Amino acid sequence: MKNVIGTPARGKDFFQRKIEIDKIVKAIDEGANIQLAAPRRVGKTSILMHLLDNQPNANHYLYLDTEAISNSNDFFKKIYSEVIKSNCVSGSVKVMQQIKGAGNSFLKKIKGINVSGTGLELSETEDLDYYNELINLLKGIQLDKGKIILMIDEFPYTISNIIDKTNSNDEAITFLQLNRSLRLDPNINLKIQFIYTGSIGLNTTVENLNATALINDIMSIKVNPIKYKEGVELLNAILEYEKKTITNDNIDFLLKRIEWLTPFYIKLMIKEIIDLMEEDDEEITIELINDSFQEIIDYRNNNYFEHYYSRLRGFFNGNEFDFIIETLSFIVNHNTIKKGDIYNIAVKYKIEKEYRSLIHTLIYDGYIHSEDSGETYRFNSPILKLWWKKYVAN
Repeated sequence: MKNVIGTPARGKDFFQRKIEIDKIVKAIDEGANIQLAAPRRVGKTSILMHLLDNQPNANHYLYLDTEAISNSNDFFKKIYSEVIKSNCVSGSVKVMQQIKGAGNSFLKKIKGINVSGTGLELSETEDLDYYNELINLLKGIQLDKGKIILMIDEFPYTISNIIDKTNSNDEAITFLQLNRSLRLDPNINLKIQFIYTGSIGLNTTVENLNATALINDIMSIKVNPIKYKEGVELLNAILEYEKKTITNDNIDFLLKRIEWLTPFYIKLMIKEIIDLMEEDDEEITIELINDSFQEIIDYRNNNYFEHYYSRLRGFFNGNEFDFIIETLSFIVNHNTIKKGDIYNIAVKYKIEKEYRSLIHTLIYDGYIHSEDSGETYRFNSPILKLWWKKYVAN
């Protein structure tokens, strides 16, 4: 297995997440719409790419990243465009015969496409309502088999972008209402389902709008860090490719030092260890493992960590952002933070009503966790904690 870092692992380089994938496929087969509740860097995008590459149970999985979209019409236009470009629509002889056979009666309703040869293309007609275009398209076509499964990555960012652009919650709530109506339309939901993901939690984003009822039809599936046994399997698979060896005791030492066992951290640690080894070295030692923990937060690796800060900077502002930074920096300097200290920081920034949802965001997104029902919190990853101390904390 190649040591793929930073980009989604695919094919033979994807570490199988059978439990999570089986849950997703089962939920899709049962007709559910899903959100993947997954902290950053646990491998959720790799899971989506696995679904895209393998198309389980004859469904048609399409992947869309909507992080940069800031209005409702562009969002539905992107979905519309991906659907008509997909092999199950534009590449389907049955669908194309249906559209051509229906002639003007079909195309009069669908203004956003042109029939081009044996396929379809976006007509780029101005001032189209792409939500209604999508509704008409999905109601009109009959797929050969299976459903279209739209995997929408960074959906919460789209909601936040709409709020920022309009400086109002109203349009974001309307956007959520349109998405819910699309999911629940009985003429459509037998043809299309959704998987939503995001590096900021959907529940927290919607809670801030007082609009949780608009996503209560979505099933949540949790993607956890991998288990210790899986960590051993992943480590050995990569070291076999790298032609390096390690004793069982040193595997145990390494994984316990990583602690937060996500594929990303395991892979990055292996990379750093191998970079420290001489060309003829084969065995990974305790000394190499310890040295790599200092090398891993070198400035050259900032591209792997800086987004932990920039995503917060892009999603929160003002007192909320300052509260988050001070809370995380407190944990760095004191190892843990107590519930009372969190409240005191919230009082300092005058966000006594909002701070709980901010803590939930930090938990969801993989920064911190509590081992005693919310009395104290600590960083999930010792590596992230080291980076935060060096580059962010005061």
